[in-house]
Amino acid sequence: MTLAGLAGVERRNSGGKPYDPSFKAYTKGALPGVWRSNAEKSDNRLVVVESPIDAMSHYQMLSPQLREGVRYIAIRNGCKDEDIQSEIQKMPKEAVIISACDRDEAGERYSVKIAEFAAKAGYAYERELPKLGNNDWNEALKNQQNREAYIRFKRGRRL
Repeated sequence: MTLAGLAGVERRNSGGKPYDPSFKAYTKGALPGVWRSNAEKSDNRLVVVESPIDAMSHYQMLSPQLREGVRYIAIRNGCKDEDIQSEIQKMPKEAVIISACDRDEAGERYSVKIAEFAAKAGYAYERELPKLGNNDWNEALKNQQNREAYIRFKRGRRL
């Protein structure tokens, strides 16, 4: 587990010309790790996503009642299994571990691993996926907001 030091700063989508949306750069000397939201003793669900923006997007899509008791971790490419297991084991035994990783091959691999870690530690496990047509939670949120904005606009024109 990474106990001290810079966990990592990631820069994306600015690789120069021509524009390359797959560009990623990491801070020199940084270690891959796990991003975690604030933790409360009352947390009863741990939602595991692949990036902090997916955690924030997933949270925004929850109803206010479901936002209570949720803790998020974002696993980064290269983070250690021990880091994920440690975050799971910090949850109360009655907690549910939820994999909300992307709707792709990597997300499925992460989800299988998370399910194994949860079972090994004695936790209930669930899998959540963004709606079909969305690869991740940020994309799902943006698409949801675009649809809602369009509906509001159309309703406004009809009045």
